[in-house]
Amino acid sequence: MRILRQTSTRTWATIGLINLLIVALMGVIMRLKFILPMPFVQLKNLQHAHSHFAFKGWVSHLLMLLLVVITFRLGKNDPIPHNQNRILWANLMCSYGMLFSFIYQGYGVISILCSTCSILISYCFALTFWKDMREQQLDNRIARWFYMALVFLLISSVGTFYLAYIMGSHQLEVKRQLSAIYFYLHFQFNGWFFFAIMGLVSHLLSQLNILQRATDKLFYTLSIATIPLYLLSILWVKFHSVIYILITILVFVQ
Repeated sequence: MRILRQTSTRTWATIGLINLLIVALMGVIMRLKFILPMPFVQLKNLQHAHSHFAFKGWVSHLLMLLLVVITFRLGKNDPIPHNQNRILWANLMCSYGMLFSFIYQGYGVISILCSTCSILISYCFALTFWKDMREQQLDNRIARWFYMALVFLLISSVGTFYLAYIMGSHQLEVKRQLSAIYFYLHFQFNGWFFFAIMGLVSHLLSQLNILQRATDKLFYTLSIATIPLYLLSILWVKFHSVIYILITILVFVQ
């Protein structure tokens, strides 16, 4: 049980790289499926497992780790703070739960349960890490990117819950399902992932003593543009011409 209480930065980083290797191997298997007879591999189930594990077990795992490392100013052999360590373990268990359950059953009771738990864990991370940044007095030039990343992480979950509602109520309209999926993907890629990475870049520039000019304008412009740019993902909806003009302007702004 000691490892559940004290796990080093190096160990968590190694786990993240192992998860990346698993994601890569699954990608190879999916491509080989088209040229080699593998009746035991259900391609659709493997695709669901691949995407969910890539998001939670690889990208989110390493982003959460790096945000904690920077905020608490940890070295490679330092243990992760207890609360964040437990969250990382919970996220890891849910990630592997999704990996195996999606491969076995696709969308089923176990895989949906693991997916729901992973979202609740992301809520726990957002709330605890928000508090940690305040207590550790993280440089605002870095912290603001992380704060906004957490906001978009929470917003993205709305798409998942709406998709669950659609599936549960047997609404088979494809466009509504795609709207929910793209909502989640947009705020994961352009929100949580992007803003967390921008915070990491800001930290790196600070470490190198590189002057960061106009970062206020950059931060506020991207923050404002991200939300309405979701409309770019659902262009099958009949918008007023003014909305199309606004979307076009925001694309160039971003």
